Amino acid sequence: MSRVSCIIPAWNAARYLPEAVASVQAQSRPVDEIIVVDDGSTDDTAKVAASLPNVRLICQKNSGVGAARNAGITAATGDFLAFNDADDLWTPDKIALQMAAFEADPTLDLCFAMMEHRDIRPAAPDAPKLALPQGIVPGKLVANMLARASVFDRVGLFSTSMRTSLEQEWLLQVRDAGLKAELLPQLTLVRRIHGENMTLRLDREKREDYMKMLQKVLRARRAAGKTVEPRETWKANDTDA
Repeated sequence: MSRVSCIIPAWNAARYLPEAVASVQAQSRPVDEIIVVDDGSTDDTAKVAASLPNVRLICQKNSGVGAARNAGITAATGDFLAFNDADDLWTPDKIALQMAAFEADPTLDLCFAMMEHRDIRPAAPDAPKLALPQGIVPGKLVANMLARASVFDRVGLFSTSMRTSLEQEWLLQVRDAGLKAELLPQLTLVRRIHGENMTLRLDREKREDYMKMLQKVLRARRAAGKTVEPRETWKANDTDA
């Protein structure tokens, strides 16, 4: 039977990590390995992770989410790799649904599904309004992905030079490599918006990184003699928070 590893990068996520891990452990098709990578947290993230049952903890100096995911990928033993963010929740049948897609199509490389955003910020009259997608929407995000481990041998690991657009860059590389992906119609990921999400804190940097990422991808495509069609790129949801 194929093994599934789940990698959870975590930075100052002590408050949310237990529920994120619990949602992975509650899968109807259990994962075989959960790896939490503490990215140099200054709170009790590492202590909390170490206290959770059946969790493998890796600690590193603060190097960013890309480096944390890469450390988890290197350590993982699964045939399939899944990711969760330390503040997000999987629905109970996420892995079962995605593994069924792989069993139905042996040529499939990656599988995504649907997601929803849940604003869990305390009610406050001065809280900034966020333009979050409403309802269930396509979730082409790494936290909502199940991929064959061999995909990372073909495409490579995540960039460590950016903090906010590394996911979009990697997904564009996946598309350019011609890998086969499927988007399931079921809800499998709940993104919890609590006000301290990385891409909310780093909004300006996110925009700058996104432009750098696009320039890098376009240069690589031109160098490879590929047609540049940015509107057809395989990017993650731009509204991630």
